[in-house]
Amino acid sequence: GRPQQGAPGVQGNANIVRITNRPSHDCTPAISPCGKMVAFESWEPSNYYNVPTRNRLAGNFDIYIVSSQGGGGYQRVTNNPADDYYPAWFPEGDRILFTSERMGYPRLWAKHFNGMNGVQSLSWDGKSNFGGDIGEKHMVFTATDYIYSDITSLFCNMSRPHLKPKQAGQNPYPNMNPAWISRWHPRIYRADRNGARLTDLGLGMDPKLSPDGKWIVFSSVETGNWDIWIMDINGNFRTQITSYPGNEMTPCWSPDGKWVAYSKSAPQAIAGAGLIDDEYWNIWVTNVQTGETVQKTFSRWFRDLSPSWGYVYEGDFYRDYIFFHSDRDNWEYTGFDIYRLDPDMGIEKYDIPDKPAGKAIKYPTKENPVVRVLNGTRKTDDEVPKWAARVTEKLRGLGYNCLDPMNTYVEVPNYIKVYYRAGYKDSAAKLAAEIPDIPNIDPVLKQMPSNFRWNEEDVIVVLGK
Repeated sequence: GRPQQGAPGVQGNANIVRITNRPSHDCTPAISPCGKMVAFESWEPSNYYNVPTRNRLAGNFDIYIVSSQGGGGYQRVTNNPADDYYPAWFPEGDRILFTSERMGYPRLWAKHFNGMNGVQSLSWDGKSNFGGDIGEKHMVFTATDYIYSDITSLFCNMSRPHLKPKQAGQNPYPNMNPAWISRWHPRIYRADRNGARLTDLGLGMDPKLSPDGKWIVFSSVETGNWDIWIMDINGNFRTQITSYPGNEMTPCWSPDGKWVAYSKSAPQAIAGAGLIDDEYWNIWVTNVQTGETVQKTFSRWFRDLSPSWGYVYEGDFYRDYIFFHSDRDNWEYTGFDIYRLDPDMGIEKYDIPDKPAGKAIKYPTKENPVVRVLNGTRKTDDEVPKWAARVTEKLRGLGYNCLDPMNTYVEVPNYIKVYYRAGYKDSAAKLAAEIPDIPNIDPVLKQMPSNFRWNEEDVIVVLGK
């Protein structure tokens, strides 16, 4: 059933950092798995325009990357006369999935982030496929059967979907209402990473895979407004997460999979008649289990859109940030830019992806040491087969960064010892209190001697009996 939804929080975080600052529209950021880069789509003015305008009539979008700390050094990934947009990183961190109109309508493509090795098409038919996300096993995306020549290209001015009609004089930003959107029936599809085994998961758009790849968060208009929903990877257990006045769109997951961030529009009932522009948007987060909701940006005049929540490399550790695009600063000269905020939701700062393996691990810090469990029981003791393996697996389940277990015949204690390096005593004590499968045994804590033969580990658990 739907989680109980508390009253929207009013607390937020004013720690917002500007990442890009260019005379262009920089939109839809995506933080890389390594936490050091941000991919984004950027529209630069053509020779006919010196600055970006709200009604863009020239130029095109390409994919760029920039440091997650900002400061310039923009690197162009695509360079095509057609629009390339909606970047998303492969979990290995080497390639970027994006939507391109280079075939005349939106299709999914992939390219190495350094711009080399050409592009790979991941679409297989004449449908309009866009807004993809990709994980270890699957990719998800939005598709529509609507004739593309009638809807033309997508544009990031407010929030997806905003269609840019080709005919002069038409409103370039139609309202996001059910009657209008029903014309092209966006649906979410799941496929294998190579685009095979296509599965229709139902109505919706903006799908994003959860960190464990088991759930999808998405936007849907089926109840009257755009709201945030989740469903499992097979399209089951569709659960509505938001139901406030106005529209909630472009969701993403927190790195721990407990929260979703999204852009929320100002409902007209709140905006008032002509007092406040009802196009302003802010970033909100909602806990998918409890429904707790917290507002994170507080603009009454600008648009904060398309959040991307991930870990950022900060030298000695990694911590989570939300990236988004906004027109909050100097619109007339720089258009939309990429910004970063600290959500301050208590997510552990040492959960990061391992670049070579592309899998989530715990980054070694004083709060999260590298742990090894050693089997110190005697060879003749058959009462505890695979004890070290069981303890290792359960400690991993508790979130500890455990190396594979090993045997030791040097340390054969009649009790359990927990060795720790200097600076890791508190972590060792915490771990000792959580060691499973040791009823009525109090582990003994000892600092590692300087000549200790184990040199990879910060904490070592020696099981003895």
